[in-house]
Amino acid sequence: MKPVPQPKRSSFEMLPLMDMIFLLLVVFIFMIVQMRPNFGISIELPDVGVKQPETPKQKTTVTISVSSDNSLFVNSTKCQFDQLHSVIVSQSKNVPVEDLSVILSGDKGADYGEIMKVFSILRENNISDILFDVNSVKS
Repeated sequence: MKPVPQPKRSSFEMLPLMDMIFLLLVVFIFMIVQMRPNFGISIELPDVGVKQPETPKQKTTVTISVSSDNSLFVNSTKCQFDQLHSVIVSQSKNVPVEDLSVILSGDKGADYGEIMKVFSILRENNISDILFDVNSVKS
């Protein structure tokens, strides 16, 4: 009597799987190289020595507030809209407008148009560093 042959066990070939992984790796590398932004022509820049870090200028801060009854305050001094620029200049101790930072805050009940009027007056007088003061909402 002949022994019954056992069926062949199936085997899992790793070589084709590794080939596919390397092929994908090569494709992704070429895609990344093609996605690189164009920065112009390649040039070699001259060395000029060590650049000293710039120290930031200290800015003078002025707070402008519009209350719920549309009254205007610069820091804590009440003023009119037509006097706004002169009061800012006097409150900021004659600091140039480049070194002036303005915090604009308005009450919830204040008229939005009045706040925008203050904003436009500041922009007309070349004050560009304007921050809006708001409350953060916790979620």
